[in-house]
Amino acid sequence: MQISDSLKQKAEKCGIALSHYDIDGHLIFADEKTVSTFVDLLQPPPKAKGQFDDVLAAFENEPIDYRLNRLDLPPSVEYRYQLIDESNAILLEKTLSNLSALSLPPLPFGYYQLSIFLILNSTLFVYLFPLKQRFNHPY
Repeated sequence: MQISDSLKQKAEKCGIALSHYDIDGHLIFADEKTVSTFVDLLQPPPKAKGQFDDVLAAFENEPIDYRLNRLDLPPSVEYRYQLIDESNAILLEKTLSNLSALSLPPLPFGYYQLSIFLILNSTLFVYLFPLKQRFNHPY
């Protein structure tokens, strides 16, 4: 069965292989319906206005300097940010007047979430940054 170029491109974006080798070394091609089903399942949910999810991978036990200029945050009197570990314990909570970059302390191996809060015209905006998949030095 021939898979359309458009479906091939979507599958590639999702990291879906269109074929594999079985235990006997035979090349097996995926069925178009199967590929289409997985492409649909792996689509990201639509983002709500003002929502931004970013993932940062960093080395363990090293300081983290993270530029936030690409967020295009609205001007605010002050920003508050919070760093939470995988057990939902708050490790760090600070308030800043300028938020172009963040410097975070060295962190042990684990998963963290950075939340940025700002109030603009009586509306609370929350930006979430999962700091996932921190990894060990390769040496």
